[in-house]
Amino acid sequence: MMFSPELEIFNYFYKYSAGRGYDTYDYLPTEEENVPYPFVIIGDTQLTPDGTKNSLDGDLELDIDLWNEASNRAAISNMMNDFLHQALRVEGTKNYTLVFNKARSETRLITDYSVEDQVLLHGIMNLHFEIL
Repeated sequence: MMFSPELEIFNYFYKYSAGRGYDTYDYLPTEEENVPYPFVIIGDTQLTPDGTKNSLDGDLELDIDLWNEASNRAAISNMMNDFLHQALRVEGTKNYTLVFNKARSETRLITDYSVEDQVLLHGIMNLHFEIL
């Protein structure tokens, strides 16, 4: 079965994250789930196809969110670095040839106060790939 390019890149990074031993989700865990930090969310994708008749070319973006307690900045920085280096290694998926475009990708590490009585670090990664 041939999957869509965004599902293939999602699965690729989900498997990579879990294989590295990171607690990995495809959604933001609820407070009731009591998930320990750090954790990774392999999240949104966006496909912008080019106007070709016979092939699926274009741009593909993947969002990865990383969460950790603010007291352990080194851990989340190293996790983000792992994902960036893995993106550089991507040459494609089972059905698509992909090239990582680091110039159009972005990473941010922000302090987050949205959880009561906690200071967190939120790593936000937007990885941009070109489908050839």
